[in-house]
Amino acid sequence: MAAERVEKFHADASALVSSKPLKAEKVKAEITRFRTWLQKHQDESLPAGAQGKLVDVVQMYYKIVAAGGLDGDMLHDSVLGVAEDLMKLPEGKLVTIKAKKTALKWCDALSAGGDKTSGEAPVEV
Repeated sequence: MAAERVEKFHADASALVSSKPLKAEKVKAEITRFRTWLQKHQDESLPAGAQGKLVDVVQMYYKIVAAGGLDGDMLHDSVLGVAEDLMKLPEGKLVTIKAKKTALKWCDALSAGGDKTSGEAPVEV
């Protein structure tokens, strides 16, 4: 059941991110639903493929913010929140340790770039 829901989140995220123009309010609402689901189902286990798709969902949202612009600014706090939620999940259930390390990099980049107005994604040093 959890794997099927991750598939739905992945499909929904793909559709929302690829829509032109991007509907930031809808993306923000979907991120909120996704965060709620993560918190409720954090003790469930997912197969490896579904774990990868779960991380892909967060990555799609992260790329919007990393690209900058008005939509990125509007979604910054929501995307930072979902990346932080990903790091808080127990390893081996919904996410792997590798995924948590990736989420940590995203959080660092978003935290460092939170005050930027140039729209550039922060560069890792």
